Amino acid sequence: MPIDLPTEAQWEYAARSRGLNVEHATDSGKIEGSFTEKRNYPVYDTIVGAYPPNPLGIYDMSGGRPEWTNDWLTLYSKEPVVNPRFDSIVSGTVKVIRGFHKLSNSVYIRSSREPEQDGFGGGFRCVCNQKRPIK
Repeated sequence: MPIDLPTEAQWEYAARSRGLNVEHATDSGKIEGSFTEKRNYPVYDTIVGAYPPNPLGIYDMSGGRPEWTNDWLTLYSKEPVVNPRFDSIVSGTVKVIRGFHKLSNSVYIRSSREPEQDGFGGGFRCVCNQKRPIK
């Protein structure tokens, strides 16, 4: 089974529920209730599943942890591109990070880190890159 980190395009497509024009990866696409409530834990700590999943049933793509993608940071193309991949750029030095803590939880925010810089509290989720359903 081809398991990997998602490309940046795959991450955003999933966070935006197959590419919907939504700001937040929640059941409604909006910040509601517990996103804005004060909690008794630090800003960067969020209990897994504390927020509702998006319409695809995926949890914590907004308001969770920053997540590694498989793409090296590059400028966005001005032309529309279907599923762009930037995971094989030889000269890349930093990988794209998507998904952020509850104070910066828009699906459109992106950042980057050197792959060796693992002490920033980030996380990851995996994708299975196959066309047929997993059995």
